Amino acid sequence: MYNSIEKQPFRFDHCWDLLKNEQKWLDREAIIVSCKRKSTMSRSLPALVSEDATDELMASSNGNNNERPIGQKTAKERKKSGKSLLGDASLLSSALSELKDEKKKAHNEKMMANALSIQSTTDARAELLQIRKAQLLEAKEGNRIKSEKLKFLQSKEDMEIMMKHTSSMTPEKRNILKYVAWKLIE
Repeated sequence: MYNSIEKQPFRFDHCWDLLKNEQKWLDREAIIVSCKRKSTMSRSLPALVSEDATDELMASSNGNNNERPIGQKTAKERKKSGKSLLGDASLLSSALSELKDEKKKAHNEKMMANALSIQSTTDARAELLQIRKAQLLEAKEGNRIKSEKLKFLQSKEDMEIMMKHTSSMTPEKRNILKYVAWKLIE
């Protein structure tokens, strides 16, 4: 049955062997077997219709709704005129339109969520960039203050060297101090 619908062999026989005796599949098989128009219904129902809608369609086609089933002649006439077996306001078309609406709504919600996440990501990146910029400015200011402090300390040491009294120093120390002072002046 799968091969006739999908035009390819069923690849999950090992799964079917495990699941074929489960209640869900037994119930489904009983419905399909009891349906007189199994072949026409399976070809006309798309895979997107929910299980409840399929059950309702099968029940209405079996005559469970106390209506007389349509004859072959009427079915052929409806088919030629483009009407479905279920009439103009069919359950199938409403189910399909509901599924399309739900899919469109889910797609729109997903797109909105993506847009919001992109916006929040962009906002977070902008905030992170501002924080990094502030940190760099603080570091730059700190470096500037440190360099000014170092310059101040260096000039203080230079002044101490230049103002030092050399009268009590040995001649060697005096020569070294003179050399350092001349280097500072240059």
